[in-house]
Amino acid sequence: MADLPRMRVVSGIIVRNGRALLTQRDPARSSYPWMWESPGGKVEHGESDHGALARELREELGVSAVVWPEELAVIDLDPGGPFHVQGPLRVTLFNVSIGDQHPQPLQSIGIGWFSAAEMMGLQLLPANAAYRHELAERLINEEVRRG
Repeated sequence: MADLPRMRVVSGIIVRNGRALLTQRDPARSSYPWMWESPGGKVEHGESDHGALARELREELGVSAVVWPEELAVIDLDPGGPFHVQGPLRVTLFNVSIGDQHPQPLQSIGIGWFSAAEMMGLQLLPANAAYRHELAERLINEEVRRG
């Protein structure tokens, strides 16, 4: 039996003042209703990861984003694993800057800025749960730098 191709997904880690931006999924429009996630989405055919993430952030949050060139992490997730994804995924995380723009929940029911401690208590989308600790570590490191 041939392996299924992995769906490519990109996700943006947006941090401001030691807090990460997460969006809450609309139960009327998506699977995994009410769960929180970092913004991003599927990479369309012919799109680069950076281009896809910039597009998704415009569509989801109404912001113009600067996607950092380096990948923060690449995580492969499989059905039947601990994170209960529906198909094989390759999630690529990037740090993203949006300056002082004010993101709006254009495709979700809400957005919020969460500390590392607050984020640990949220019900996160399976792909986000897989890198919850990496995100928390980034938030903690930023807090230490800000002193």
